[in-house]
Amino acid sequence: MVAVLACLAACARTSIDVPCGSDVDCGDCTQCIDGACVLDDVCASATPLRVSGVTWPVNRGLAQDLHIEIVNSDGAPEDWVGTLTFTSSDPSAQLPAPYVLTPTEHGQVSLPSAVVFDSLGVHTLTVTAGSMQASVTGIEVTERHVFRSVGAGRVSALAIGTGNPVTIDGIAATFAAALPDDVGVGDALQYDADDDGVADALAFIRHRHDASHFIVKTATDGRPVASATNVRWQLFRAYTSFADADGGIGNLGLDATVRNFDDRSLPTDLVAAETKWSFACYADAPHVATGAPVFVQDWVTSTTYDVRIFAPSAADEVGRSQRHRGIWNDAACTMVNAAVGSLWDTALDLRVANVRVEGLQIDLGGGTGITARDAVTDGRFSANIIRGSGDNGFGIACSAQSGARVWNNLIYDVAGDAGAGILAPEQGAGYVYNNTIVNSHRGIYLTYENAAVVLKNNIAIGNLAGGGAEPGFDLTPVIVSAASVGNCTSDTSGALLGGGTGAQTVGATFLDAPSGDYHLHADAPCQGTGRVLSSDPELSFGDDFEGDERPATACDPGADQS
Repeated sequence: MVAVLACLAACARTSIDVPCGSDVDCGDCTQCIDGACVLDDVCASATPLRVSGVTWPVNRGLAQDLHIEIVNSDGAPEDWVGTLTFTSSDPSAQLPAPYVLTPTEHGQVSLPSAVVFDSLGVHTLTVTAGSMQASVTGIEVTERHVFRSVGAGRVSALAIGTGNPVTIDGIAATFAAALPDDVGVGDALQYDADDDGVADALAFIRHRHDASHFIVKTATDGRPVASATNVRWQLFRAYTSFADADGGIGNLGLDATVRNFDDRSLPTDLVAAETKWSFACYADAPHVATGAPVFVQDWVTSTTYDVRIFAPSAADEVGRSQRHRGIWNDAACTMVNAAVGSLWDTALDLRVANVRVEGLQIDLGGGTGITARDAVTDGRFSANIIRGSGDNGFGIACSAQSGARVWNNLIYDVAGDAGAGILAPEQGAGYVYNNTIVNSHRGIYLTYENAAVVLKNNIAIGNLAGGGAEPGFDLTPVIVSAASVGNCTSDTSGALLGGGTGAQTVGATFLDAPSGDYHLHADAPCQGTGRVLSSDPELSFGDDFEGDERPATACDPGADQS
């Protein structure tokens, strides 16, 4: 929410200054006027106690201002005298001590940095003034979460302040006019907060309400410097390459006074900082990898405090999706492996645990798409489209890592005598679910005896590329978890899965395979033969590779839910 006004009596909760299309969007005691929710006359006359200043989502431990106002029936300030008290549903919240309003304050007080929520979840803040009471509800408290945008070669500003003043109040940034639709989470806003002609403040977009209203945070996910109707600002991608992001080299378009916002001279310890970290990949131009390790090493992570590399797509992330819609699209976020020499040259070379890669397009060039090295545990790779061209390595290579989870990926044309769509984990647990691998040298490849790898709902069709006759499921030796079920292949290799019950030997019909459209056709023989995985104990999900919902029964195997 951008602003909240708590109402008494018939007005239980009111949201104002929120974009709307009709009164239905606004909540109690408001109406939609000129595209924004405003307080209606009934609520104004029925609400003597008003509470504002709290915005969300807000990260745990971040202080927020509190403004309290007591008004008369006409909405004018009331000279009320008495004690204000504060309570919250968050048992660990840091709240103000009881506050005594004096006659000189005329029923109004602003308490800076007054409220700190410390428990994750959705909470309520209640203010009591004598017999009056008002509550702000639905306050979403999250982990600290840092966002950085990466736009290949995008050095120039995305938007500037000329004719479009911005006001930064708390963690809310409000622009007078709409920003471009490719602006989104992780973008860096530099501004001159003290009006001396030099950029001295920097904030990063954390959440998008609409094209004019955003939540912004400092480099460490804190509260940015306040500024009112400021036209001395510019908005940039935080980084212009993944190599720079890994090295902490900020966009050179940013002023030198604010550019060095991430210090990579020492390992980045997300666990000690209790912080999640997300790199948002934008489709400004292809992200080209030339053979040097790209990402990510010297980070301290955990399953809670992880690193995420993703293409933003949701309306609260960006105005125009940067992610594919199930078919290769040059206008979507794309990584290109331009390495030459070894099939192990990799577009994304991951060397730290707890990394998530979501929604990217990866062109293999002559190498491999994603490599999770030996040190990587609990890598999670989902909803990516990976295509080969020529003599390739692997679409996704889990190497020796343990705990890999690979799901909802489309991988095709991975040729080469040693290659495969997915190299399953060589040791420890691994979960490979609902992937579609087509026209590759091998489909899913296990090179060691590893009975802890579970294969569910995968389609491995026509994987005979490279002149050989390699199977869809190449198990060498033939050992895999008996829990493997719901897989489909066009050869007999699936009969070896799950004690002979883990796969069926059938073909699959795609909408337009020659054009790269691997959505399942309505008459696909394997349609509806997959298992429902929304409650799977190791890897639960209920959508497909383009975000479409999977049904509660009769799920399709492969990346697409038809």
